[in-house]
Amino acid sequence: MSQQSHRSDPRILNRRTLQRDHPYLARVLRIGMDVLDVGCGTGAITADIAKAVGPGGMVLGIDRDDANLAIPVEQYAGMGNLRFESADILTLADRFDNGFDIVTAARTIQWISEPEPRLFT
Repeated sequence: MSQQSHRSDPRILNRRTLQRDHPYLARVLRIGMDVLDVGCGTGAITADIAKAVGPGGMVLGIDRDDANLAIPVEQYAGMGNLRFESADILTLADRFDNGFDIVTAARTIQWISEPEPRLFT
């Protein structure tokens, strides 16, 4: 995985909400969508995304910070349409065959020191 260049404060990440901190995404989400949340942190917004897409959708939150990722794995274990994985977007590009309806990476891209050109094509 890529070198971790920062450490986010989980107390700040846990205060974030989909409606307040990512209003555009909140407006475009629909029931049944499959969503990938890159750099999900503690999963606060990711869990809101899962609620918005409902049980017919699927949400995967990925993060390369295992300490922050441990929080949502435990806290949201009961949500059937939501899962979290330790992963780095730079090594994930070819991993999913079916794709996603939406891939979101709010406040994430700036932390990638050497982005792959294929991520942005």
